[in-house]
Amino acid sequence: MTEELSPDEVARIDAALRAMSSLDRNIFLVWGIDHMPYDEIARHTGLSVEQVRKRVVRAILRLRRVQDGERPRWWWRLF
Repeated sequence: MTEELSPDEVARIDAALRAMSSLDRNIFLVWGIDHMPYDEIARHTGLSVEQVRKRVVRAILRLRRVQDGERPRWWWRLF
């Protein structure tokens, strides 16, 4: 069962995706939509597996903040 999003929520998610660097956005999308594993993404991008993991986590946190309407916290810059 898929939850339907309001047009406002779709616009906020779209804006959050567009605000990401193209590399972060592409990594997140191939991980989330294509289910590509971190090691394969790392091989294609030239990044380490840990760097790929951090970029995915950062994207997830950004999108969760958008959905929850939260403002960034000071520790956000650590990711």
